[in-house]
Amino acid sequence: MDTEDLAQEWAALPQISSVHASGDGRLAYFCMRGPHDVDEVYAVATDGGSPPMQQTWGVDHHQIRDVSQNGDVVVLAQSHHASGHDHLMILDRRVGNRLRLITPKQDCHTVCGGRLTRDARAVIFVADYDYEAEEVIKGAMVWWLDIHSGARRMLVRTRHMFDRAPSLSPSGARVLLQVQERAPGGTQLWVVGEDGQGLREVVNFGLRNNTRGDWLDEDHIAFVTDRGGRDLLGVVNIETGVVRFLGGEPLVCPQAVVCGAGRFVCVTHREGQVVPVVSDGEVVAEMPNRSGRRSLLPQVGLPDGGWLAEAYDGDGPHDLVRVLPGGD
Repeated sequence: MDTEDLAQEWAALPQISSVHASGDGRLAYFCMRGPHDVDEVYAVATDGGSPPMQQTWGVDHHQIRDVSQNGDVVVLAQSHHASGHDHLMILDRRVGNRLRLITPKQDCHTVCGGRLTRDARAVIFVADYDYEAEEVIKGAMVWWLDIHSGARRMLVRTRHMFDRAPSLSPSGARVLLQVQERAPGGTQLWVVGEDGQGLREVVNFGLRNNTRGDWLDEDHIAFVTDRGGRDLLGVVNIETGVVRFLGGEPLVCPQAVVCGAGRFVCVTHREGQVVPVVSDGEVVAEMPNRSGRRSLLPQVGLPDGGWLAEAYDGDGPHDLVRVLPGGD
């Protein structure tokens, strides 16, 4: 096989992306790209009892932004010819996988996120666009949008655009924002109520420090940050402001956190492989990798304490696997 044929074979291998799960943990959703080079949405039961079923067909990529509690409603993003100017859609499995626009198709601004509220009534997203004035803005607006009536309200406006999706606390009462209001590359964590009230900064380690996090529970956020030339892993109590650092370089090289069921996984790397560690906010332990692949990359926490993860090597396609609460 010559180099060109090998490249074509490699390009034709399925590529998994945009992994999500229903809130009840029964269904996994992911995007997969095959020979036609278009990301389509697939759904599969997390018990492994049935093959994946394709949910979308199109000429432009689909990306998953969120899934409802029962898995019937999925928020998707798509842009024309991969321009990056996304619009948001609802995939409704209750009516034959019908797709419905909830933000207009456009070619002038950026849309980030699309998280469903607990009742799946609305989505929360970020855009550098004022939908009331119908104009692109400098900075960003965080919008609450009713997916049935189209009613919307602005929750927060920031001076600079940021490209990390808002996330809701377990109760849905609070929204975590990962904003970039100071020096380029620096990220701070803000929290605001779902009604737009009570905005406050909860983590700021410096103008240029990059902090990424997610909800561990209603009052705690797990995060990774760079501070003093080191990458660190920690948890902050948003009520008291107390920060507990759990580890960092050189023993642990934290890259990102994935939260679920009162625990979180920190994605780390060792000798070119992804090695996840699990923590309850105090103890940190390496997650067993029984997938038979060299790297295990957790993507979603499940309500039973398990995880959805990608298992892979550098020379083959990725597998989507379920890691049980005990690590099996």
